[in-house]
Amino acid sequence: NVNTARSYQVNWSSSSGVALNLFLGTSTYAGISVPAPVNQWVHFAATYDSATSTINIFTNGVLAASTPNDAGGSPLNGQRLRQTTLPLTFGFAPSFANTYFNGSIDEVRIWNFARSGAEISRDFHARLAGTEPGLVGYWQFDGGTVTDLTTNANNGSLVGGAQIVAITGADIP
Repeated sequence: NVNTARSYQVNWSSSSGVALNLFLGTSTYAGISVPAPVNQWVHFAATYDSATSTINIFTNGVLAASTPNDAGGSPLNGQRLRQTTLPLTFGFAPSFANTYFNGSIDEVRIWNFARSGAEISRDFHARLAGTEPGLVGYWQFDGGTVTDLTTNANNGSLVGGAQIVAITGADIP
């Protein structure tokens, strides 16, 4: 039985900044947010550690916010986020009308474990090979394509007017 509700969502808004929200079923279970500067490249990493039931957000490799995941009355620890039939999207929330991100996104990485602060700090400024253990999705958005550089080959497509544009200077902080 595959749940069609979201399992997780990383989003940005001008009022709340960058947020990680976890879901069970159709309700928000827990979340955390940090301020997001505008008009500058910033690396955000969001993790959920099931061993400690903790949600973390890192900004440019430094822990910016952390909270125990008990917003739903009991920790998520021991429960499994459900699969979803919703597509993985960057810059758009399909559940909400007209929610397009107005900005630039680059170097999106999805891991199948909660990376440590030391790992995030060490790697946030580097391009990856795509073969790192636990890396399940990696999109650089270079060369006009949305190619997943891992062996999972979850290649994407540009929709809704999205485009890949050349960045002058370094596009990695």
